[in-house]
Amino acid sequence: MIKLIINEYKRKCGDFLLRWKPESKNHKLCIETKRFIAYTLYSEENVFQMFPLSIQNLYTITFADPIVMSKYKYGLPKTVKEFETMVKEKSLCALHGDPFVAFIITDKESGNVIGYEEIDKSDTDGIGEISYIFSKQYHNGAGQAYKYVGYENVGALTWGYGAHLYRNGTFVNPSKQQFKTTVPFKGLMATVRTDNFASSKILENLGFKQMAIIKKFGHERYLFELDFNNFE
Repeated sequence: MIKLIINEYKRKCGDFLLRWKPESKNHKLCIETKRFIAYTLYSEENVFQMFPLSIQNLYTITFADPIVMSKYKYGLPKTVKEFETMVKEKSLCALHGDPFVAFIITDKESGNVIGYEEIDKSDTDGIGEISYIFSKQYHNGAGQAYKYVGYENVGALTWGYGAHLYRNGTFVNPSKQQFKTTVPFKGLMATVRTDNFASSKILENLGFKQMAIIKKFGHERYLFELDFNNFE
């Protein structure tokens, strides 16, 4: 099963590569695909105006855009203050070497920031919650040049970085706790609004199984799970 999923991914999107830079605070890990590079989100500053330009741009094209945010979590844009808090939390995770980190996604050709993805804590020990958001320029229907953008990036996050954490027997933080890596990592989960068909399709094509419909972030959402133990 895993070979079919990976082979289909490579047929559509090419290969992916993980690169580590231990000496770097803000680019410790890069996930490189054929068209994109995702690198760990990190800022030494806590104030928006002092953030690296890439992080400021990320806010403008995604978290501040009501159209982009309409189906992401609560469905509302983040205020600057909320975004500052998020960046601070994600930067601490990167600084502490937490395996669950966030990534800024950039277009290789233009260098532009195009989206955000993360593996975060979930309510279940050993399971990371995956989420992602892209500039509306790269949404489905934006043209052939932007085909498979979500699939390409989320696939590399799942089967590149996620599978790496599993294969290496990585210990991660228990649910609801930070920086206490005492639980073996075993899989991923995601929730998707029931009217977000494109996102559901991405997860299904990457091997996630739809398990239930739950209420989360104020909306009915599909619960998807991927257990790496099932792909041994």
